[in-house]
Amino acid sequence: MQRLELGLQLNVDGNRYHGDPDRYLVDNPLLSYSVGTFGPAINYHISEVMTLGVSARRTFTRRFEFFDGGEDLNDISLENSNFVNVQLQIGR
Repeated sequence: MQRLELGLQLNVDGNRYHGDPDRYLVDNPLLSYSVGTFGPAINYHISEVMTLGVSARRTFTRRFEFFDGGEDLNDISLENSNFVNVQLQIGR
């Protein structure tokens, strides 16, 4: 069994949510976001059913925007940042 895996991890995620017009006081409230990350990753297979993983990543986009239909009302994007992720996986 190969115990160690080294690699690079790229992740891009996003979505768009529709809100309640009564709560947000616009006709067609939409929140749109996208987040992209990139960085090195390592997985250590402790056994056939248990893996410890560590990755260090940096965001390259963190876009959060509030719309009324197609009209951009507010850009609340965040600054890019670094983070470390540790996970323990049990099972195949």
